[in-house]
Amino acid sequence: MTLPGFKFVIVGASTAGLSSAIALKRAGHNVLILEKEAQLGGPDSHKDLLRILYDAALKESSENGSDTPTVDIKFGADVLDVDFDTCSVTLRSGEVYSGNVLIGADGAYGPIRKRLLDEQQQPRDGVPRGLAVYSAVIPKALALKDPEISKMYDVVYAENAGPNDKPIEENMVAFWMGSNRGAQAFPAGQDQDIVFWVYTPDSSQDGSWTQPVEQKIADILGPCDSMIVKLGELAGPATCVQIKNYPELDEWVSQSGNTVVVGEAAHPFPTISLQTYSIAIEDGAFIGKTFSHTRDPARITELLNAFQAYRKQRCAVIDKSEKQYIDMMAIPDGEMQAGRDAAMRSNTAAGRNVMESEGDAELQAMWENMQWVFGYDPADDADEWWVSWGRLKQNAAASGRGGCSGDSDYQ
Repeated sequence: MTLPGFKFVIVGASTAGLSSAIALKRAGHNVLILEKEAQLGGPDSHKDLLRILYDAALKESSENGSDTPTVDIKFGADVLDVDFDTCSVTLRSGEVYSGNVLIGADGAYGPIRKRLLDEQQQPRDGVPRGLAVYSAVIPKALALKDPEISKMYDVVYAENAGPNDKPIEENMVAFWMGSNRGAQAFPAGQDQDIVFWVYTPDSSQDGSWTQPVEQKIADILGPCDSMIVKLGELAGPATCVQIKNYPELDEWVSQSGNTVVVGEAAHPFPTISLQTYSIAIEDGAFIGKTFSHTRDPARITELLNAFQAYRKQRCAVIDKSEKQYIDMMAIPDGEMQAGRDAAMRSNTAAGRNVMESEGDAELQAMWENMQWVFGYDPADDADEWWVSWGRLKQNAAASGRGGCSGDSDYQ
């Protein structure tokens, strides 16, 4: 007898939320996503990614009519209360939604993460690290008009490249390092507009990705490289978000065993971290693959705990690496800054990647971490858990904590 799929309620149409929904739908489960905003949000550089995930989540995976697993997305759904015991959430409108499993994909300040922090007696607020980041977009059409900025679109081939060979360099990422300051620029998205980030000493203008600040990037620049000045002059409205250290959850799974957090709700990385979105997609792929192996409701807690056990260490290592990258870029002028610059000049002269170094252990460790990040497959990792542990417990009794009955509908 084939058991029916579970009902998942995901709070947050984030990268992690949409990725989880896609993977769970493919595993045969029904998913409801509750999104507070009226439309998809996030930094401009990743709106294309959200749109792709959104379209994939809603697309029918087969032609089996009403039996086909579905993903429903409700915008303007502001979650006011979370009840782990009943596996339900209550919206500001008074509507109540419940299921077999709750997934918090609602970011560092979302209601499910807050509820877990309270359960674990942890503080809710992040602590500023002393830097803020301004983010803006420069349309490709404007960027191409400037000879210096347009080089970011150059495509470089090897001298002996054939007609079918791939370029050895394209879509340059430019970054600048300063004393408690820094900047990055790179083409991104379907339109290949330039995304421009400027790191400054901490700002009182802490905001969100959806609310531009009053100041433009050009207004906050001091003496700096001419290309930064040009980018600042061309940049459109900017957002400003403080870079913070967030409280670490001891457990990603609720004591009731039916609720878990993913993405930024589980492991909020520093603002504008390089791996935020890829790790969020990994989370979704892992949890979906895990729930593809069994539909036994007695094993819900076990599956959620497997997600935490296999994902938490990797995310902690990447979080540490991201913080090291930011700290390295904005090292105050002094002995450490001089050593960093010397190591990078040496790498360039030797034809190595600037992050690689035989003489600087910290730079070398960061380079090795980058290589480790990209050599990972979350679905394989989830299958490894199942083969090593999950399959062996196929007929074992539940561990004592289980999912809710989830017998209420989504309506």
